[in-house]
Amino acid sequence: MKPTRRLKVGDMIPDFWTRDINGKEVDSRELGGTTLVTFLRYAGCPFCNLAIYRLTHEYKLLKKNGCEVIAVIQSTEESIEENVLQQQDIAPPFSIIPDQAQDIYRLFGVTPNAAKAAKFTAKNATHWIDAVFKKKFKQTSFDGQSFLVPAYFLVDKKGIIQLLNYDASFYEDEVFTPIYEHLNFGAHV
Repeated sequence: MKPTRRLKVGDMIPDFWTRDINGKEVDSRELGGTTLVTFLRYAGCPFCNLAIYRLTHEYKLLKKNGCEVIAVIQSTEESIEENVLQQQDIAPPFSIIPDQAQDIYRLFGVTPNAAKAAKFTAKNATHWIDAVFKKKFKQTSFDGQSFLVPAYFLVDKKGIIQLLNYDASFYEDEVFTPIYEHLNFGAHV
């Protein structure tokens, strides 16, 4: 798959078909409702484990507001099992897609950028400390691209992007505010 441009609100999400870590089919043309598609770095990343932790704990409220969640991680299924699932206190109730080749990342325009990754890491250093020392998410394998910045796409049932964020800090409440506002009040907030 060749790299694509960054997407924008109003775009249709790219077509992709894959299986999540539990073998469940995920087809972008058949999401069936509003879906939050998230892109994280790699399974051994404490930031990404904290993001999975946060998404897991937000899931019930997102689901209550009619939103499903998909997390894409640029690691193998085995690495996700070992480095993400075994570190979480609650099993994530949403699909986690292994994408070590970063094919889906490129379709969504989520590509490495060293300068943005450095800025993101510096801005979120306190969250890294929280992830490592309070939540005990260890830095384990480096089985992915460190220069990716997490992103999300809120997609309606027709596959049209309603919100997006190519600099998504899933560790802060503020990242969820526009998502909940959109789910509760629509695009005219």
